[in-house]
Amino acid sequence: MSMFMSFAMVVINVGLNEHFVEPWLSGWGIGFLVSLPLSFFLPPFLQKIMRRLKI
Repeated sequence: MSMFMSFAMVVINVGLNEHFVEPWLSGWGIGFLVSLPLSFFLPPFLQKIMRRLKI
């Protein structure tokens, strides 16, 4: 998911030109490093909150 999101944002901000690959890979790497830990730690925390709220 982070790959597709970073691709879309770089296309919007930079466009498809000869300088596309470097910002895309940089943005994807940062997005991956942020999204991977969040995908493991955030869902259990949110489930605990939802159980307390009985939603």
